Amino acid sequence: MSAEERRLEAVRGLLEKAVSYSRRGVPVIVEGPNDVKTLRALGITGPVFCAKSRRLGLVDFLDSVATRSEVIILTDFDKEGRALAWRLRRDLSHMRVKANTEIWKQLKALVRSEIVGIENLGKYLDRHSV
Repeated sequence: MSAEERRLEAVRGLLEKAVSYSRRGVPVIVEGPNDVKTLRALGITGPVFCAKSRRLGLVDFLDSVATRSEVIILTDFDKEGRALAWRLRRDLSHMRVKANTEIWKQLKALVRSEIVGIENLGKYLDRHSV
């Protein structure tokens, strides 16, 4: 198996992990509506919240998410997305919400050289599938 095939398998495994969390009702936080569409196409069926495309400010958004015990953060991999991920993680942790960034960190390490955003994951998988 080539390095590219191993990377693709790892990306698929991480997405399957996110789907599994979603099936258990753990919400996913993304940046915008295109990210939601991509995750839906990739099998995420549970709640997905957009951190940036809401009429609520970030503080009100955090308050609305603070009712959950756990969330998965899947922001983009660019500078702005990284800053948002760390802020969400920090603020939600202070609100006693388990903010899971492990899937995001691993995805970023695997695909950052090729894509910058969650909305591009579907195209990435299509491009590399045999």
